[in-house]
Amino acid sequence: MERCQNALVLGKFMPLHTGHQALIDFALEQAAHLTILLCVEANEPIAGDDRERWLKSTYDKHPRITLQRLNYQDEDLPATSVSSRAASALWTRRLRQLVPATDVIVGSEDYVQYVAEAWGIGYRKFDLGRTTVPVSATLIRAQPYRYRRFLVPAARPDFVQRIVLHGTESTGKSTLARHLAEQYQTIFVPETAREIVAHTDTVQYEDLFRIADRQAEAIRAALPLADGVLFIDTDVYTTLAYARYLFGRELPLRPEWRATARHHLCLFTQPDAPYVQDGTRLRPPERAALAEAHWLARQESGLPMAVISGNNWPERTKMAERVVAEFLSLENG
Repeated sequence: MERCQNALVLGKFMPLHTGHQALIDFALEQAAHLTILLCVEANEPIAGDDRERWLKSTYDKHPRITLQRLNYQDEDLPATSVSSRAASALWTRRLRQLVPATDVIVGSEDYVQYVAEAWGIGYRKFDLGRTTVPVSATLIRAQPYRYRRFLVPAARPDFVQRIVLHGTESTGKSTLARHLAEQYQTIFVPETAREIVAHTDTVQYEDLFRIADRQAEAIRAALPLADGVLFIDTDVYTTLAYARYLFGRELPLRPEWRATARHHLCLFTQPDAPYVQDGTRLRPPERAALAEAHWLARQESGLPMAVISGNNWPERTKMAERVVAEFLSLENG
């Protein structure tokens, strides 16, 4: 088949995955130049800016690709997932204005034929049954861990499932974070406070700002390295609890700290495990009082919580394993 001059691929790319890449590669075989049109409607589950960032990271330097963005409203252009000639006619009028030099439209839905007929241009259909790349954006959004291999590299850090461990001292957080990371062949973010303060009794209020900064930096650095799930040993809500308990003061939560504390699940470790004094921790009565401060701070985060409890360490570990497996939808496959 003879190659034409200008091809068009449009989509939401929510998220950008290898099925989209296969479509784009196919479209490049059809034409000398390809325009990728990102279609963004308000209140979609993934922000348009994120999708644009993934596309730019993946294709911005490609010599035969131009990226464009269309912000639209459903009242003007129907966002239905079911192809129809009526909806395609409305889209055709807008597309003619945006990319008038298009010779062929390429896609994995029947609408490309309807648009082409209304426009008077060619069309190519690609992998309508999704057999070449057996995935959809809907599946990835529903189960990002299970379908993580289909995400393009630029999008993977945004879909890492963050599981934070929170609780008072000597409740097994560090051991659990390391164990779970090994089980899922990924990495974990260790507690950063001990890098700054050797013992809880010696911490100063100003140290908490340094600790929160270090925590946020460590989480940001770990995300691109994690394989689908990241286990995090404490975050800024842990530091907030220490500020209230040790100093009776609030810790103003900076936006960059909050951003790195937007996790998906918290494993809250209860203080009913055997106490181990490693030379850095509070005494048992203080440890119990601190636990309440941790619980209240974590509730304020609005994060779903699973309580890990019991005085038997192996049983606590198995409980955490079950919770994580269920959360990642692995128990049935």
